[in-house]
Amino acid sequence: MSTTTQQSSPSDNLALVNSWYGPGSTTSWYLTCLSCLISWTLHPKKRLADAITATIITQATFPTVASAHLITQIRSWPPESSMNEQTLAQLRASLAASLTITETYLSLCIILLLPGLFVRTPKRLCLLAMTGAFCLLSETYLYFALPSVRYPPGNFERFFLIDSLPLLVLIFVLACVLVGLLLAYIYILFIEFRSEEIAETTSGADTGTVDDDGLENKPTKPTGLDRLAMPLMLFSLVGAGSSPILDLLSLLKIYKASKRSWTGEWSFVNEFFPKTEASIMDLGQAVALFGGMSGLGFSLYSVADAHYQQWWQRKRKEVSRTQNN
Repeated sequence: MSTTTQQSSPSDNLALVNSWYGPGSTTSWYLTCLSCLISWTLHPKKRLADAITATIITQATFPTVASAHLITQIRSWPPESSMNEQTLAQLRASLAASLTITETYLSLCIILLLPGLFVRTPKRLCLLAMTGAFCLLSETYLYFALPSVRYPPGNFERFFLIDSLPLLVLIFVLACVLVGLLLAYIYILFIEFRSEEIAETTSGADTGTVDDDGLENKPTKPTGLDRLAMPLMLFSLVGAGSSPILDLLSLLKIYKASKRSWTGEWSFVNEFFPKTEASIMDLGQAVALFGGMSGLGFSLYSVADAHYQQWWQRKRKEVSRTQNN
């Protein structure tokens, strides 16, 4: 009597991973985040605009859906007695896909928050902070709701926050302090903005004139927020230094597993992409990738066109001034 053991292949373990986390969708999301960062740092007008645009909603939707999907998986987790090893591996792979997106956004959120600290963009700051807090809360919920998932260590192929309670607590405390400072920042900014608006309205009513260039001549940061901006920058930098610890640990794990010989140049890059059965050649993934590339292209064109228009206006003023002289 011979016994045969069936080992599940990697493709079988990815059977429950949603195609939402495919390479095309994930790459499109990264390109959208890059488009937002380019607009918020290089565009002369959009970096000062406090508006919730379609691009901002798109970059915040992907991690929000991943966090909501993570919570849904936790609540629908079947009893351990009804699962075999293959089913457990499939469920863990599905959790890992959501965790990859949420933890990547925790690092990206810090980077995306920094440009908004120097300009008056409370709406943008609030949306980014709420999305990052939701991602962190979903992982905290996973840590306490499913302790069996994180034991024994090494259930996942890469390092996550749930694998280290001290690091999870550190990030959670930093996030709470950062969100509190952001709320105070937005509140004081709103009060000062309203005060300036009332003062301008009163001044305009007294003189009977309105300065069309008033918005352009406003300072980019209220002076009353200098003391609050410094701790915001400090905690943002600490958070930016703490979040990549996960990525460095993943890098060391890959390096150790490969016995000090890289298995491929994309080994580290693949850690930021959920493992799914979906391929970039699938129609849905290709369309998503094309959408992200188009958004990045339009963002670059918008920045170049805005700087060209500014240069052309300055050139015309110089020519006009020369002719008048």
